[in-house]
Amino acid sequence: MLPIMTREFPPLTALRTFESASRHTSFSRASNELSVSTAAVSQQIKRLEQWLGIALFERSANGVMLTHAGRDYAARIGELFQQIARTSRSLRERRAASVVSIRAQSSFASLWLVPKLSALKHALPHLEVRLDASLDMTPDDDSADLTISQHPANDSGPQPVELLRCLYCAYASPALAGLYGPVNVLNAALLHTIEPARGVRSPNFNDWFRAADVSAPRVLPGMHFNLLHLTALACAEGAGVALLPDALCRDSVQAGRLRQIEGPALFSKLPYYLNTRPAADTDVEAVRNWLLAAAVS
Repeated sequence: MLPIMTREFPPLTALRTFESASRHTSFSRASNELSVSTAAVSQQIKRLEQWLGIALFERSANGVMLTHAGRDYAARIGELFQQIARTSRSLRERRAASVVSIRAQSSFASLWLVPKLSALKHALPHLEVRLDASLDMTPDDDSADLTISQHPANDSGPQPVELLRCLYCAYASPALAGLYGPVNVLNAALLHTIEPARGVRSPNFNDWFRAADVSAPRVLPGMHFNLLHLTALACAEGAGVALLPDALCRDSVQAGRLRQIEGPALFSKLPYYLNTRPAADTDVEAVRNWLLAAAVS
């Protein structure tokens, strides 16, 4: 015996074709909607009529017209197709709601956020995170559900919260084991980051040597990078000593790629802020709360 769904369910292609043809009362308009030929529409309608054992359309030289049975069947089928459409749309919308987008400054994304994505996925397995890294962002950037930048302003939405405040410390690769203290750093290869102007600059090596009470040239030699995470990568590869924000280096330190060198820790006036898009849903709030908790752990 055939399974009941196979034995009693009408051919789905023919059913879909009938729904379109009955709605338009036209085989040609149905063919345009379904991107098939008029002959293919007619063939599918005949197939359904044969399966049902009744005529659904009256055909004439002027076109087609639903029979009484066809009108009744079309009304019932139309309701079912509308229900299928509503149910499918609702499922797609719920799926879309499970995607949370995060836009973050590129160095923050590379050094702090990316190493934590697996833990975020483990904590919120039903969510899909989309990460967009940017070289720099404007204060009114609302292109994602959550934005992380060193701009606090967001006049159109909820007040931003401070996510991370960093201290700038000197770091080197463990391969440079002989380096310790500011005097040794002065004679080492220095790695500098030239950041975009934001009104307030990050600490640099001139500030660091001054805080260590070490006399240093005003113009310090070394390699220069335009992105903080490139400086950190070069540092981890043993290219020299870099001044980096401690909160963004913890994962690399724990993994043994970087080690902190003894010396001053300089306060940064540019913390990272977490901004939330207006009318955020529960999924966005869940990711927001996770990020805030991860920042203090």
